Amino acid sequence: MDRIIATTTSAALQGAGGDLTRDSTTWLRNWRWLVAVLAVLLALTLWQTVRWSRAVALDELRDSGARSLRLVLAGLQSELEKYEFLPRLLAQDTQIIGLLTATPDAHRTATVNSYLERVNESAGAADTYVMDHAGFTVAASNWASETSFMGQNFAFRPYFQAAMRGASGRYFALGTTSMRRGYYFAQPVLLGGEVLGAAVVKISIDRIEQAWENAPFAVVVTDRHGVVFSTNRPHWRYRTLQPLPEQTLNMIYASKQYVDRRLAALPVVSSRPHHSGGALITVLETVAAAGAESDAAAKKVTYLTQNGVMPEHQWRVHVWMDTSSVQQRVAIAVALVTLGFMILALTGVYLIQRRHRVQMELAHQQQVEDTLRRARDQLERRVEERTRELVDTNKRLRREIGERRRAENELREAQHELVQAAKLAALGQLSAGITHELNQPLAAILSYAQNAQAFLDRERYGDARSNLGIISELTERMARLTGHLKSFARKTDNVSSQFSVNEVLDNALRLLVARLRNDCVELTRSCLATDDTVTGDPIRLEQVFVNLLKNAIDAMEENKPRQLKVDIQRQDSSLVVDVTDSGPGIPEAVMSKLFDPFITTKPVGSGLGLGLSISYSIVSDMGGTIEASNQSEGGARFRVVLPATGEDHGRG
Repeated sequence: MDRIIATTTSAALQGAGGDLTRDSTTWLRNWRWLVAVLAVLLALTLWQTVRWSRAVALDELRDSGARSLRLVLAGLQSELEKYEFLPRLLAQDTQIIGLLTATPDAHRTATVNSYLERVNESAGAADTYVMDHAGFTVAASNWASETSFMGQNFAFRPYFQAAMRGASGRYFALGTTSMRRGYYFAQPVLLGGEVLGAAVVKISIDRIEQAWENAPFAVVVTDRHGVVFSTNRPHWRYRTLQPLPEQTLNMIYASKQYVDRRLAALPVVSSRPHHSGGALITVLETVAAAGAESDAAAKKVTYLTQNGVMPEHQWRVHVWMDTSSVQQRVAIAVALVTLGFMILALTGVYLIQRRHRVQMELAHQQQVEDTLRRARDQLERRVEERTRELVDTNKRLRREIGERRRAENELREAQHELVQAAKLAALGQLSAGITHELNQPLAAILSYAQNAQAFLDRERYGDARSNLGIISELTERMARLTGHLKSFARKTDNVSSQFSVNEVLDNALRLLVARLRNDCVELTRSCLATDDTVTGDPIRLEQVFVNLLKNAIDAMEENKPRQLKVDIQRQDSSLVVDVTDSGPGIPEAVMSKLFDPFITTKPVGSGLGLGLSISYSIVSDMGGTIEASNQSEGGARFRVVLPATGEDHGRG
């Protein structure tokens, strides 16, 4: 019996050994096929990853460029609109009309020069001057400078030629006298229908470009011929987006628009359209070579471009987004996919090797253990399958959570940027009034300083000390105003705190005090008897009140009398602020969608329709509500209800 068992065992072992040899040969052959299949799968996966990640990154870059383009266009339009009215006022001034109609007189000319100098300084323009019908400058704000326009003839300028035809002139050019870039607004000076000359205001393009200095994208402004005259890339200035015909170049050189600048085309290597409506443009950029200051190297930089038109100025504004971040995104995606594929491949190899090793070991075991081996293999396979399912599910959940968090962060950032843009737009529209508020104390400081100097010369130290004290008080007053403007304009961190609604409302009214006075608006304002507070961001709530008050003033522009009422009261556990105007009210067709984005009742060009939408979001974030209604006696009322954090002191 023992011999039979031994013989059977030996035969079984020999059979198992033969099977093991055949399994090893088969395993090696299958292994080569597996490696080939994995290589093909990896190549296909990487190809698809590159396509998908590049498309996603370009779409995100396109959206960012579109937002940036809208902000740049709004900023340019706001800056130009501040000066458009000034030449019209100067053209109607009796001093200027008298200068152009009377016999040349040194005293009259000096008086107008001083007047233009004060106007130019108050408005913040580059130069302000008056030209006669022959194109000679007869009065200028820069009459005392080395580059004075006095006596200069600018009849060749298109803005002067437009004024001589009785029309408004607009023109960008490089000054032939000052050699400074500027945008010119010209208005004909008329008397009895006859054109006597032109009043011209030049604004500096450098001020506009300062807002773009730290932008992570390139801003390019071109004229109707495609000449780059304003950009935050100085080496692109006075270049053309494409080669210009010889006839066009000769016309530009003859007009002296850019003086003696040679207008060469940008070194564009390639240009192809993008499905978003923009274009992918590759430009040859020249950079300093490392370790050699005199040597320079060239590299190709690809930009995703989008552009908008300012038809009234015949400008085209371009935003060029550097696509190097797209290549980085693609590289990261490829690296992650490759790493994940390698982990999966190594895991598969490990499992295959482990299974093969187990099979080799089990082949040497006795027949009695076969049943246990099969049961164990089956159990292990089930555990592996379940583990892979759990790992895949876990990865999918983590991916979905990450995508949701990114989407929420992008939405929150977009909301913050929109709120900041709205605040800056409001400050831009109020800049004229703010400038007036600063000019009064500045003029007073100048007068008191001159008097103090005279008192010191006469050794009247008491009077000089009194004047210096007044100067100190005026300086503190200006510091409080500019400090509040800086606080309102800064980008907040949206950190909640408790604050007084009365103080926030006072700050908002302080920003609008010049506008209220200039528009002859009668303001009625009530205050809380107690110092109740709310929780939130005071700067953001101040923006809400600025929006509501400015909208009310705008609505009453065509109405008289102009009456604005601001009422604040405590109702149970809430603070209620009502802003009521005597304007025409809100049209019923707009009432139901008043707080939707881009809905506005103002004329075209007077606003984007985002103020009330932003205000609605800010009030909602503070746990409050905002609603609008029309009054039976006429006018509109906006009500803001906020949860109060102060104590309820009781009301009769």
